[in-house]
Amino acid sequence: MLSNKERSRILGPENIKTYHKVKIEDMIVQYGDHSYGVVLAYNHFKEGIKSLTPDKPLDVLYILEENKFLLIDGYHRYVANLLAEKKEIMCRVNWLGYSLLYDIPAKERFIISEHKQLIFK
Repeated sequence: MLSNKERSRILGPENIKTYHKVKIEDMIVQYGDHSYGVVLAYNHFKEGIKSLTPDKPLDVLYILEENKFLLIDGYHRYVANLLAEKKEIMCRVNWLGYSLLYDIPAKERFIISEHKQLIFK
């Protein structure tokens, strides 16, 4: 595995964050409850509280160990895209490959195939 310094050298500082369409199924998303995560964003959506930045890309962090993208910012936009049945979402990807700042949920993940029907009734 490359170190952060090696990855930065290879990619160059201008390439650490790039814009890409990311498949929803390739995202690591916090399930949450009434106070955070997908559940909160969906409850807000039902109450008419939507994203203040609907056209902004989601912020995600690539997690090399899982070959997936951790959602950092954009839960309301994520939910809006799910409800619109989109398969991919434009994201600003941080390619560092790991996170020291954000917890990567182990058990409390929103998994489309398991949870979509439970939340989006």
